[in-house]
Amino acid sequence: MKDGLRFKSIDIEHFKGITKRTLEIDGRSLLIFGKNKTFKSSFIQALLSPLDVKIRPSVPIQEGEERASIIMKLAGTQRGVEEEYTCELYFSPKNQKGRLVLTNKLG
Repeated sequence: MKDGLRFKSIDIEHFKGITKRTLEIDGRSLLIFGKNKTFKSSFIQALLSPLDVKIRPSVPIQEGEERASIIMKLAGTQRGVEEEYTCELYFSPKNQKGRLVLTNKLG
């Protein structure tokens, strides 16, 4: 198997216009489509925000909520070894840029 990590799942809560969304990706390709103002761009920002600080929005918390979170699982092979990582990105009123927690299967 070729080395590389793939998106396994994502759980989004109160991020921009997304109240709650959980998606099991399991390394498959995604096709994102829908009418205007259905939060397609917000979903893409949520998917990429834990990986690139430049993509994080200036106002990540959904209006009327106190906190927002994005929890993503990545899995794949690194140097021939099966790996799994969890990226947790938490937003609060004091920390609009987010607090990133990265763990592997060993914690």
